[in-house]
Amino acid sequence: MSKDGYQVHVACHELLGHGTGKTIFRNEDGTQPSFTDPLTGETYESCYEKDDVWSTRFGQISSSYEECRADAVGFFLCTLPEVYSLFGIEEKQVDDLLWTNVMNHFRKGIVGLPLYNPDQNKWGQAHTQGAYVFAQWIYRNQKSKIVDFEILSETDFRIHLNKEALCGEGKELIRQLLVVLQTFKSSGSVERAEKFYNDYSQVPEMFLKIRDIVIKTKKPRFLNVFDNLTRYNTKSIEPVSYPANFQGICMSW
Repeated sequence: MSKDGYQVHVACHELLGHGTGKTIFRNEDGTQPSFTDPLTGETYESCYEKDDVWSTRFGQISSSYEECRADAVGFFLCTLPEVYSLFGIEEKQVDDLLWTNVMNHFRKGIVGLPLYNPDQNKWGQAHTQGAYVFAQWIYRNQKSKIVDFEILSETDFRIHLNKEALCGEGKELIRQLLVVLQTFKSSGSVERAEKFYNDYSQVPEMFLKIRDIVIKTKKPRFLNVFDNLTRYNTKSIEPVSYPANFQGICMSW
């Protein structure tokens, strides 16, 4: 399910996440459209101006914000029959699908905490920051116990994700997050978007401790060395012979 679920999420993330999301410009009569802030219920006016584009208008937060929005799209859509059935997922597997995808995403955001610089209060990677914001949104707004983070020792921690709560209250929280992100993006409301996104990007003390654990227990990056590849002559399709004691990587171009 981990591999199949990831395929569903990536497809929704790329095609329907990054591939959709209207940006609204000033009305023809010169007035600005009005919107309702999904967080406060306040009515406000905002829009894109001529020659505005998403990345220049939202500047520093644009890349990570967009990744977080695309992820929210993926998690929301992956539970719809019209979507998961396209990938051969059965209805009885949908809860496992969502749990696996969300758990992997939580892990991505938490294990990626070393990419956050506490001295500068800045994140260094857009996808990881987006995953962290998603995790914080669920964690800080849950009423039931959907997710919990537990520090066991100076070198160990756990992420607890309740599947029943996730597939109940969690789905609604994902929907709400998507509405917030999309409303601010569509309306071009930079100030509201920055205030929201920077708030959920903050790393409080407990998560700084988890960051230290991740750094302490980080394993060296894998190095894959293949010493048994055989180079073929592309003209004759005959294998090239090498000495019995030959060690190394042979590749054809």
